[in-house]
Amino acid sequence: MTFLEKANSYLNVLEIKNRESDNKTIAVTKEQAFNTPEYEELTHVLWNINMSIDSVWMFTHEALTALTDQEPETEETAHEIIDEIEPDAYTGELTAWLAENTNHVYYLSEALETYESKSGFEALAIAQQLAKQEVGHLIVDLISEKIKA
Repeated sequence: MTFLEKANSYLNVLEIKNRESDNKTIAVTKEQAFNTPEYEELTHVLWNINMSIDSVWMFTHEALTALTDQEPETEETAHEIIDEIEPDAYTGELTAWLAENTNHVYYLSEALETYESKSGFEALAIAQQLAKQEVGHLIVDLISEKIKA
C-alpha cells in the first residue's frame, strides 16, 4: 500500500458536517466506519492529545486532505506538507479555538516562549499552527508505520 492510498483510507473514515446545536462545522467519523481498522488506528494515535475533540478531528481531516491533495512521495515530504498547513485567518476563529479547551493555552504558551510574536493575533496563529502540526505529524508517522509493516 502506498502513502497516498493509506492516507485516503484514513480520510474516508471522516466527513465534514455542520453541528446544529452551535452551527459549528466539525469533522466526524462516518457511522459505517466505527468498527474499521482505520478508525481504531486513528483513535489510538490521537487519544492522548490534550486538545478539544473537535480540534483533533478537524485538524486530522485537514492534515489528511493536505496529504492526499499534494501526494507526497516520501515521509520527509509529508512532514513538510504538514509544516505548511496554515492557521485560521481570522482573530475570531483563533480566539474561538483557544476558548474550546483550556489545554489549548499550552500551545499559546509554547508560541510565546519559542517565537517572538509581535501581536496577539500572531501568537494565536502560531499557537494554532503548532497544534495543527502536532496532529499532522502524528498522522504522518502513523501512515509511515502502517505502510512499512
